[in-house]
Amino acid sequence: MTNPSFSGIIPPVVTPFDQHGEFDETSAKAIIDHLIEAKVDGLFFLGSTGEFSQMNTGLRKEITEFVTAYVDKRTSVLIGTGSNTIKESIELSRFAEQMGADGIVVINPYYWKLSEKELLRYFNSIANSTLLPMLLYNFPERTGQSLSADLVKKLVDSNPNIAGIKDTIDSIAHIKDLILTVKSAHPQFAVLCGYDDHLLNTLFMGGDGGIIGTSNFAPELFTGLYSAYQANDFQEVKKKNDQILRLSQIYKNNASILSVIKECLIQKDFNLSPSSLGPFSEVDENGKANIKGILQNLE
Repeated sequence: MTNPSFSGIIPPVVTPFDQHGEFDETSAKAIIDHLIEAKVDGLFFLGSTGEFSQMNTGLRKEITEFVTAYVDKRTSVLIGTGSNTIKESIELSRFAEQMGADGIVVINPYYWKLSEKELLRYFNSIANSTLLPMLLYNFPERTGQSLSADLVKKLVDSNPNIAGIKDTIDSIAHIKDLILTVKSAHPQFAVLCGYDDHLLNTLFMGGDGGIIGTSNFAPELFTGLYSAYQANDFQEVKKKNDQILRLSQIYKNNASILSVIKECLIQKDFNLSPSSLGPFSEVDENGKANIKGILQNLE
């Protein structure tokens, strides 16, 4: 099969909840519309920023059905379907395909440390269960182990629908290894960084873009950098990258990044609850003041 090209800026969309922990469809619509209007290159739902790890299978299906219907092909929709079990991941992947998603994103199991043989079995089983393009999701800070470039190449060599990777790792060297080892052999394989301050380096090395949490509330910075890079406007690239580097101070907040991103959206005048699924706390008053200063410093 021919995979679509995944490139540019693809926000990992937050999942809004009301104060009772129920999925907030109204706020979700506003966030989706805002991001599409900002001309992002796709939307990734039910990733780490989307709180998938706090959800049961039923809620993940409910949100998958809602977002695919609401986006309605206005942009590409990627659905996170990774799980600690192969069975659940296959069930969610097939459901995403039935709902009309454009691709799935699959993180490795995040409790047991697995051997290479076990990781291959996990990813191969999921890739073989669906016709959808599949992005691997490497996030060793959460899973406890990194997907090596050699492992990724083995997966791509044997699964034509594995179309790329979201590499959320604080290592330019790992991104470089993916580009040299995997992308050199499979030029259409998309290498997308997961951290704000790695976007420019990823592009310079031959990568394809980023799936970055802060693009939820500042999509114009990231789409602006990507567009300027494509146009060889390096003065604008530097300007946008400087702003992105200042924005990355947001991660120093004591609250979880899930709560921080929701607070940033609130300060950007989105009408949503700061609530996340437990046990995450909301941003405190000092944190809110810090966020306000960082956002004002971008203007």
